[in-house]
Amino acid sequence: KEQNQNKTEMSLVSSNPVRENLILAIKNPQQEKISLDVFSPDGKLVSPLFSGTPALSQTLNLSTESLAAGVYLLRLQSNSVDKTLRFVVAK
Repeated sequence: KEQNQNKTEMSLVSSNPVRENLILAIKNPQQEKISLDVFSPDGKLVSPLFSGTPALSQTLNLSTESLAAGVYLLRLQSNSVDKTLRFVVAK
């Protein structure tokens, strides 16, 4: 458990499906630089959302207005983690 507490984590705060805004909770205990990208189910990059070093614990509010209705994958990458979450945009 101690090892997991030191890793960067992401969790979906907003309901899924998402209507207008995707709200994510980011925990970044090591103050790592992260990138958040949205991909289509077939692996094509749809949109880079965030690149930088968030606070130790931060909530990100990301607009989904430019995304068509459908299924997407949100990928978080840092030095310690590579995690993907599935979310649905409903219009």
